[in-house]
Amino acid sequence: MKGITPQIQKPLELLKAKGWIWKVAIAGLCGSVTHILLMLVKTKLGILEAFQPYQSLQIALSYWTGEYVHPLLPWVISYANGSTAAGFAFANLYRHLPGASGPIKGFIAGVLGWLVMDLLFFPLLGLGLFATSLGLGLWPALFSLGMDDAGLQCRHRHRLRDRLFRSKRMAERHREETPRLCGKREGA
Repeated sequence: MKGITPQIQKPLELLKAKGWIWKVAIAGLCGSVTHILLMLVKTKLGILEAFQPYQSLQIALSYWTGEYVHPLLPWVISYANGSTAAGFAFANLYRHLPGASGPIKGFIAGVLGWLVMDLLFFPLLGLGLFATSLGLGLWPALFSLGMDDAGLQCRHRHRLRDRLFRSKRMAERHREETPRLCGKREGA
């Protein structure tokens, strides 16, 4: 990195050392794509038409700020939350969650996130506890549970694939370097 000032070089080295940032972003994107697909299927099938959580968030943000909020902003907030806050919480709570496998722990983390959303955020958006003020019973809450767990499982699978790929690369590198380190030559 010749020709780069020290003020710029240090943050660039930090970003290079923190390769996990890109992994988190991709995992968050995976969860967001899952959410988008589920919302599209819901809309296409015409189910739970009154349950529009992103639109409700947009309306609430407009009300709280007193300004127009672009419809894309709730999706960006959801992506940022899924790739940062939820991922950070899951990573730090992972060893404390019950269950013997990652998918079980992911499901439990998804249920905990769902409870926070349905008991705290839905009422803040005017949807009531478990979005029951929409008059659709518990169906919106169950749909949001599916969205949360599908997104979290998708992000978790991406991280597992990354770990597996990293393990394979390390094993290949070890096989390549072992003969050289032991003084053995290829073909000998």
